[in-house]
This record gives sequence, structure tokens and C-alpha cells, in this order.
Amino acid sequence: MTTQTTQTTQTTQTAKNAQKGKIGKAKKPRNTRADINVMLAVYSLGHFFVDMCCCAAMLTFTRDSGYFAISLLIYNFCAFALQMPIGAVADHFVRTGGVSVFGCTLIAISMVATPAPFVLAALLGTGNACYHVGGGTFALRADRDCTRVGIFVAPGALGLFVGKYAAEALGMSGISIMIAAALTMVLLSLMILLTEPISETYESVAPFPHGLNVSYPMRDFMACVCFFAVVCLRSFGGLSFNFSWRSRTDALFSGALIAAAGTVGKAAGGIISDRLGMRASSSVTLIAASVLMIFSDSMIPAVLGVAAFNMTMPMTLRSTADICRGREGFSFGLLTFAMFLGYLPSFFGVGLPFGIYGNAVAALLSMAVMAAGLEFTSKRIKTV
Repeated sequence: MTTQTTQTTQTTQTAKNAQKGKIGKAKKPRNTRADINVMLAVYSLGHFFVDMCCCAAMLTFTRDSGYFAISLLIYNFCAFALQMPIGAVADHFVRTGGVSVFGCTLIAISMVATPAPFVLAALLGTGNACYHVGGGTFALRADRDCTRVGIFVAPGALGLFVGKYAAEALGMSGISIMIAAALTMVLLSLMILLTEPISETYESVAPFPHGLNVSYPMRDFMACVCFFAVVCLRSFGGLSFNFSWRSRTDALFSGALIAAAGTVGKAAGGIISDRLGMRASSSVTLIAASVLMIFSDSMIPAVLGVAAFNMTMPMTLRSTADICRGREGFSFGLLTFAMFLGYLPSFFGVGLPFGIYGNAVAALLSMAVMAAGLEFTSKRIKTV
């Protein structure tokens, strides 16, 4: 009887030790912050190169085809609207690096195949969407802060500017664009595959359960509607900005200033939000943007206004992802779909009315809608 009791006790202790990872199956190592930060740096750098290559390729191979406008619409639909369904699929993967690598592969294939303008636009746009979903999902899963997602989304504007410069100002040939873009995508894919943390697990990177917070379903829905509307306004307003000083300034210099302002604004917005809270940060930055836009006929206020106007991007992404916990890919794609809707008016030639005052009104309206969205989430998400 004593022997049996002793064996039972040993068996129980062995099971407990195995659960604790002391013996048997080794405990899975968790990501270190260094792993996550290195991977984030790769994704952010890749964001720059992906947008640069796509922009250069679109301008080089479709601008003089006679179908540039419709090709651009196809590209933007695939690059922005398709991120929502692609993100929903990516949410089922523990690692999203493969989604980004698949996107790089599509872009490289489009460079080698050089098909018809419509097909090229679709391939480039879909590849761009896959890359963004992979990187954006990783950034949103890595932590509940705004800083990392702000760093990831920031380089895109600068990449678009450099891609446009390579295609127009440098006058690079089609074959040069093809070779450079294809090689860049291959190298970027290798970087992702080599640096994606081996220890990555769903528990360590995305610690929240799947699904919406069912405690406040209507508040969550209304908050998502508000954040969606803010992104639509930001997209529409950003594409409608028409500063008179740019006609008196070197096009390359003014374009670089605007691109740099958007880049700095998105990155700084995430950092400021983590320091001051979303409610204070969004209100202060959008009020500042509204005031600066009134004086945007001058260069410095306009550049500062563009930076301030873009600071809410990481805040809307983080807030929506916190509502859709475990659905970070879908939430990222939901807001890029809003960006596509904000692009459509400019495609049809519709811009903000009242000139610089229209810019200021757009910033104030964004502030009001953002504040409403944060109020809907105030029971659950730290906003102050």
C-alpha cells in the first residue's frame, strides 16, 4: 500500500514538473524584445522598398500605356481594399512572415513577366497588400502600444516619393527598374525569412483571445465606425491638399518635404500617443493641424500641418486592433479599405472645398469623430 502511494505521488509530481517545463518537453522560449525590434526594423525597411518598387514600376510601365488612370485604380483597389480579406486569412497563421514573402514574390514576378498594364497593376497591388498585412499584423501583435505600428507604417510615404523620383527625375529605364525591383524583393524575402524569430509563438506575440469583446458589442461597433471614418477623412484630405507655395518651389524639394512630413508624423504620432494617451494626443495633434492648415499658404505651417494631420494613423490602427483582439490582420485591412474609399473622390476629380479652410475643417472633423470613437471604447481601452 505504501509503495503504491509513493508511486502515485511520484507520478503526480512528474506530471506537475512536465507542465512546468522542468522535465519532458522543453518549455518554448518566448520572443525577446530584441527579436521583435529587429523584425520590426526589417518590416519597416521593407515597407519603404516595397512602396518604392511598386510606385516606380507603375509609373514606368503603365503611365504611357494609355490606360494609366484605370491601371492606377486597379492597383489601389488591390493594394488597399484587398488587405481586409487577406488580413482575415493571415489571422489564422502564427507567423505572418510568409504572407509578406508571398507579396514580395508577386512583385518580383510582375517585374519579370512585365504583362499587360491591368495585370501588372493587379499583381503589384496584391503583392503590396500581402506585404503590408504581414508586417502590419506583426506590429499590432508585438505589443499593445502605438509606437511599433507607427514605426511600421511611417516609411511608406517616403518610399512612394523615392519611387516616383526614380521613375521620373532619374529617368531610369524599364529594364533598370525591373532588375532593381526584382533583386530588392528577393533580398527582402531572405531578410524576413532569416530574421523572423524562431521562438515566435502565438501566445508570446498575440496574447489576446480571438474575437470581439462581447461585453459592449454596440459600443465596439460604433467605435470601429468612427475610426473607419477618421481614416476615410485622412485619406481624402491628404490627397486633396493643394498648397499654393508648391508652384513657387522646386518640385523635388517640395515633394520631399511633404513625404518626410507624413513619415515623421506617423512615427511621432505613435510615440506621443504612448506618452500622453490617445485622447489627449489625437485632440492636440488634430487641433494643431487645423490651425496650421489655415496658414498653409506658407511652407513651414503646411509641412507641420501635414505631419500633425498624419499623427492619428497609429492611434486608429491600435484602437481598432484592441477591439478586434486576435483579428489584427483583419483590423489592419479594415482601415486600409477605408483609405481606398477616401481615395475614390480624388480619382473622380473631387477635392476638399474652400481651399486651405477646407483642410482645417477636415482636421477638426477628424478630431471630433476620433474623440467619439475613443469615448465608445473608454470602458475598456486606456485613452487618457
